[in-house]
Amino acid sequence: VNELIRAAEKIDSKNFILIARTIMLQSTMLTTDVFGDMPRSKAYTATSPTYDSQEDIYNWMFQEAEDLIALYADPAWINNDKNIPITEKMDRIFIGDLKKWELYTKALRARLWLRKLPNWENTPAVATKI
Repeated sequence: VNELIRAAEKIDSKNFILIARTIMLQSTMLTTDVFGDMPRSKAYTATSPTYDSQEDIYNWMFQEAEDLIALYADPAWINNDKNIPITEKMDRIFIGDLKKWELYTKALRARLWLRKLPNWENTPAVATKI
């Protein structure tokens, strides 16, 4: 995913960046839920990366979800003239439909809040966000 993001940034194909970051968010969520602490902030930078705490990872995931949702709503990203058309061969999930990817990102954010509710903040404010 990191290489996909780097390649897309070189040609300013923002649709690929959005999808790749969404996949990274999902992957990180699944991995930390299984393993707890994991390399994230310094992953792929050394042969023995340091581990981020699960709390730090969750903080990053909440911020990343908010950032992505804002970018999916940004016409400069969605209607970017350098966006490469995405075919079914490239994206077998949503065939490049950014509206569906946005909704999936919102679903990931809801999953994050659901995980937080019983464990960290069992409050009406958190329930409202979900």
